[in-house]
Amino acid sequence: MDLCHRRSMARRGLPAQRRPRRRAALDRLRARDQPCLAAEAPASAETYADSAIRIFEQIGAHNDLAKAMVARAELRQSAGEAEAARSLLEQARAMFQALGTRGEFARIDAALAAINAAGS
Repeated sequence: MDLCHRRSMARRGLPAQRRPRRRAALDRLRARDQPCLAAEAPASAETYADSAIRIFEQIGAHNDLAKAMVARAELRQSAGEAEAARSLLEQARAMFQALGTRGEFARIDAALAAINAAGS
């Protein structure tokens, strides 16, 4: 990694050694957003989500961690594991509240409502 690249990364807020890992985790999480991967290879999509969760935990990217947890919950929900999905969604909701993130609550509420409707 050359000096210009390191400086550019440092200006964006993360130390140079952390940015490539965060980029890889984001790429893995984006793969979950491709319907074909989740539909045709759910195990692969779950592997990507789990990997993203681990990396975000390690580097302390809490907002991205909560988003990855929502993605993992959606995969669990589609696999019929409502309680696992509910737990992940509630954890993500608590993280978003602690961080002051506002844009994700509608997605979480919709997923929780779907779980509740399926359970009744």
